[in-house]
Amino acid sequence: MPMQLRATAAILLLAACSGGEPTSTAPADPLSAMTLDAGSRWQADEHTRRSVAAMAAAARRVEAQRDPATTAALAEELQQQLEGLFAGCTMQGPAHDALHVYLSALMPRVDEMLDPDPAKATQARDEVVGILARFGDYFA
Repeated sequence: MPMQLRATAAILLLAACSGGEPTSTAPADPLSAMTLDAGSRWQADEHTRRSVAAMAAAARRVEAQRDPATTAALAEELQQQLEGLFAGCTMQGPAHDALHVYLSALMPRVDEMLDPDPAKATQARDEVVGILARFGDYFA
């Protein structure tokens, strides 16, 4: 199954799991739907923390390389890392639900990094970098 199709399938799976539906319009702040756990950050499992840190590190490694080929290669790497995150996640309950909200903001933008329009792909890449940078705002 092509990577973009797998990521799309994962979004649908997350939506079905959480009872929500994917939306076709994104809010100005991609993480506007995120909440805290009674004012504190949600507790993430070690696997999830390492997975998100690896994705952020991958983006930092190619930060200066803004060409379409590098953006597409990064998108494919991030899609693989997301699949690994799904496979090993042990989170449950409200923290797991919060992770779904976070990933629902991240995953479509990773897919958009493969857009044939370089401007759209670059914009999506910038949004992905921003979302990854904010993981620690919501998860400990």
